[in-house]
Amino acid sequence: MGRFVRQQRTVAGDLTIVLVLTVTVVILVFGFANYFLASNQAETGLAARATATVDNLASILALPLWEMDTTAVTRIVETYQHIDDVVAVKVFGEDDQAIYDSELVDRTEVLVEQRPIYFEDQFVGSVEILFARQDIVALRNALWWNLAIITAVILTVTLVTPFLLWKLLTQPLAQLAHGLDTIAQGNYSYRILPMRQVDIERIAQHANEMAAQIEERDKRLRDLIETLAQRVEQRTHRLRVAAALSEKLNAILDTEQLLAEVVEQTKQQFNYYHVQIYLLDETGEKLVVAAGTGQAGAEMKAQQFAIPLDAETSFIARAARSGEIVDVGDVEQADDWLSCQWLPATCAEMALPIMQDGQLIGVLDVQTDKIGGLDEGDANLLRSLSGQLAVAFTNAQLFQQNQAALQEAKALYACSQRMM
Repeated sequence: MGRFVRQQRTVAGDLTIVLVLTVTVVILVFGFANYFLASNQAETGLAARATATVDNLASILALPLWEMDTTAVTRIVETYQHIDDVVAVKVFGEDDQAIYDSELVDRTEVLVEQRPIYFEDQFVGSVEILFARQDIVALRNALWWNLAIITAVILTVTLVTPFLLWKLLTQPLAQLAHGLDTIAQGNYSYRILPMRQVDIERIAQHANEMAAQIEERDKRLRDLIETLAQRVEQRTHRLRVAAALSEKLNAILDTEQLLAEVVEQTKQQFNYYHVQIYLLDETGEKLVVAAGTGQAGAEMKAQQFAIPLDAETSFIARAARSGEIVDVGDVEQADDWLSCQWLPATCAEMALPIMQDGQLIGVLDVQTDKIGGLDEGDANLLRSLSGQLAVAFTNAQLFQQNQAALQEAKALYACSQRMM
């Protein structure tokens, strides 16, 4: 049983196939389109001339046929016999008898046009004209010859192109491939000979640079993996801290203590520049500082610093109104940044609305002293923290309200016992 040898493909061969097929399809499509377009235009033109000629002759013959003037009919028809493309004319009376007939015996390659003739709405006869189609046939033959010549040219190009592409492309690429194989096998002293093709020579020059680039990319990849590992470790640490903080918050039933613990723990655990919480007042028109870190937070709380809910220059007010996180990497570039005299080092800020059952409770605001110091990881962490804070704050409020109601009930009971 014979062995089949797989034919090796080359760039030149593939280019030849693509080039020849593309040129062939384009030329043939153009040729056939030109053939049908020219043929149709010729047919349409002949049909239009035939229609106009027959209509004109029918209108001229109306009176002579009505008067049965055969001499006038013959004179008129003979005049039309000299018109281009007209090969025969037949005129019939109202009894369908031929009055004039110059028809040739052979009707091949002719166009026949007939019209009835009326004189004052009375049928007086009919006319038939035969138009020659030899010009159309000649045009089509010429177009077919053109297609044949084009096909011969394509065949010639098909035979010549592979040789040219082998000489100009396959041979230089083979030399380049041999050189690359030699270098890949460890013979780094081998040098590819200069080539006339600038682009192929440039590839050869770049081959020696690829090893250094691969080494550099490998180093970057290792650094990236290390960075990703650090990020995963940092994120895991944040999740553990957030879980511990959440558990701690749920155990605090005093709102003042709860808010103070949130801002302090958030600042310490995640190394923020400043953390503060604003609560919506009873009127629903202002956001008032309820807790803040450091001396700045104490000063702002002591002065009952507040921001109107409709303030145009405040990230905190914007977050409260929109119900969405407001994250600004460089506060100096924001038009609606409200600077604070107690926090001169603020560079980046993130404000998150505190919502419970779709109702706004307040805003958690975090600031850093580095431009772009807050990222998506901070947003996810603080989003989770604000949700936990809303639940813990609501629980603490309910507990305090229950305690107050219990104390009031005890006082009323004691009072009623003294009155008895």
